Amino acid sequence: DGGYNGNNLITTNGWISRICKKCNKEQIENETKMFDERNNLNHIPRITLFKEGYEFLSPFHIKSFQYNEKYYRSIIEAFYSIKDKQNADLYETIRSQFSKSKISPSLIKEIANRFSVFYEDNIEDYNLLKDITKAKFTYEFNSDIKSELLETNGKLLQNMGKHHDNILGHCVCDKCKDLQHKDLFAKILMEIRDELNEENK
Repeated sequence: DGGYNGNNLITTNGWISRICKKCNKEQIENETKMFDERNNLNHIPRITLFKEGYEFLSPFHIKSFQYNEKYYRSIIEAFYSIKDKQNADLYETIRSQFSKSKISPSLIKEIANRFSVFYEDNIEDYNLLKDITKAKFTYEFNSDIKSELLETNGKLLQNMGKHHDNILGHCVCDKCKDLQHKDLFAKILMEIRDELNEENK
């Protein structure tokens, strides 16, 4: 049951499918397994798509939280607000589009390009992004996404897609597929997941 009120409707590739989140997650995982088999890869249970049923894993996911006594609606918004002062114009555009609960593909590409440039191999940026991400998942009113993150235990997280970002993500387009993929945001999520598991013991 996808939910009569539309809360569980999943929209993919321009089509609207009435499918519940649980079934959609299973479909994504099955497709990942088929991808591995087609490419003669050893299959490791993993989550590769940070959208649809797993949108809460995305740095673009809209969910309010508090960090250093200020409120933000997404991880990417908080990071830009704190770190990237010189790109205030881009930050304002991001905030404006997030306020309408949407973001254009061209802006996502622009964000990925700028994000990778000043982020690469910078431990200070890495730690800041991790602190912001953990603040979102541990915010007192976000217990739902904290639980969802912990439900991914035992699965490798990989932020795969055709976004040309091989620093925070893992681009699988023909141009990038043979490049080194650092996939640092997925690494941050798994580190936070481990820390939360330790705290829950």
